[in-house]
Amino acid sequence: MNSIYLVIAGSDDLANTYFTIGIRRLQYDVNSYTDLMELHELGAKRIGLFGAAPIGCLPSQRTLGGGILVRHCAENYNQAAQMFNAKVPVALRSLKSSLNDAKARLVYVDIYNPLLDLIQNHEKYGFAVANKGCCGTGNIEVSILCNKFSETCPDRSVYLFWDSYHPTERGYKILTDRVLAKYVNDFV
Repeated sequence: MNSIYLVIAGSDDLANTYFTIGIRRLQYDVNSYTDLMELHELGAKRIGLFGAAPIGCLPSQRTLGGGILVRHCAENYNQAAQMFNAKVPVALRSLKSSLNDAKARLVYVDIYNPLLDLIQNHEKYGFAVANKGCCGTGNIEVSILCNKFSETCPDRSVYLFWDSYHPTERGYKILTDRVLAKYVNDFV
């Protein structure tokens, strides 16, 4: 009853299912695919729904979509994330009105801008590397590819990303502190 439910959806759907695997591109353009991803019929009272991250600037997506040699941010990936993020608050307002529950708190949590700020201004936060992960080459290895057989960087504290998709513990700590400070009162 007093719990806060945090839902993270969007980034993996766009980066992996739509862009990398590409099977959904046969059925949907980016606009119609971001419509498909909306969440419905949530029953909890206090729900925070995270938007999509700036997936085009994550190390793996720089490699896959930003040019294997130059590894720029893949702007079309970021545009898809922004399109999804623009739809989430609208969907949450609609859902809140359909719940007809004055106690319901549905909060959109922007992760796109705080993470993009960390990526673009990583030195300000004490990170030396923001375009590759600590694990392996840092360009493509994700999740299970980062294991006891993978080499890692000598000092993970200077890397924003652990693997080529997920921030380091220090990166998550900075993001968490910023998000909590901004949104915690919206759940009251």
